[in-house]
Amino acid sequence: MVFNLIIKKLFKLVGLNVTRIYKEPDIAIDKEIQRKAQVREEAKRFKWLDDYHLRTIIDIGANEGQFAEKILTVLPSVEVHCFEPLQEAFKKLQSNFSKEKNIFLYNFGLGETNEVREIFKNEYSPSSSLLEMVELHKSNFDYAVNVIPETIELRKLDEVLPGSLNKPLLVKIDVQGYEMFVLKGGYSVIRQADIVIIETSFYPLYLGQALFDDIYEYFKKIGFGYYGNVEQLVAPSDHKVLQADAIFIRNQ
Repeated sequence: MVFNLIIKKLFKLVGLNVTRIYKEPDIAIDKEIQRKAQVREEAKRFKWLDDYHLRTIIDIGANEGQFAEKILTVLPSVEVHCFEPLQEAFKKLQSNFSKEKNIFLYNFGLGETNEVREIFKNEYSPSSSLLEMVELHKSNFDYAVNVIPETIELRKLDEVLPGSLNKPLLVKIDVQGYEMFVLKGGYSVIRQADIVIIETSFYPLYLGQALFDDIYEYFKKIGFGYYGNVEQLVAPSDHKVLQADAIFIRNQ
């Protein structure tokens, strides 16, 4: 303190005034640090994938890259193919992974046929679906009710990524009730997979969607076993389990 006062007096002798400049904390930087810390914490639930030495991941319903970011935290050298049809979400996806060389981005959705369709773009982007939302979803998640139509392109996975992929292969599918349509359009690719993580519902949240039993039977028939869930979604109203990200692993 005494030294600082001496310095100030010396500067005043030559006509200069020393004033402490207070720098406002950078809130944006602090939030990003917290966000990345949360991503690292949530990525721990995928640590078990280390044992499979995965080389390729197909992320269907990538949104802004939430799943891809967690996976790359655990498996930084894996090749990732991200599919996202919504324009706004895709732009954020591009921005988030602009420096990544092992990520390939596709601005279209996947389904049973090649076509142009309207998607129900939700105010909460991850809840957007090609299927109409039913009352159970609306009554439990009031932040994800309003929708506007957006025209998107759909393609068949088997035609987008034909032939042999670098294996071991993991496929992640999160398309808000449209899962079975994706599976039907990607039969050959799915059969190459070693692991599939797929969102499954126990109650209808979207009109015409396949439920857990349908998804389970599909994978059982093509040689996969059910190995639990990565996480699950609980209804705020009565706490019943509505959805789960189910894990299916190819039988040896």
